[in-house]
Amino acid sequence: MNNINALKKFIEKVENVKEEEYTEASWKPFEEVLKSSNEALNEADKNANREYINLVTAYLNLRLKPDKDLLKKEAD
Repeated sequence: MNNINALKKFIEKVENVKEEEYTEASWKPFEEVLKSSNEALNEADKNANREYINLVTAYLNLRLKPDKDLLKKEAD
């Protein structure tokens, strides 16, 4: 998760740089990597959300084993 947070922070830092301040030769590769980085971050968020939902659902579906001693006490 640290890499995801680092990527998110760095994207926030560089996403507002102005194209006109840089050469076209250096801007094009930067623009492509920024786009793919945003896509990767969005995909990571989707994956994290999906895994969170899956984990919560699996946890909520856990069922405790019956405690025979407890049942015996209730019957008495």
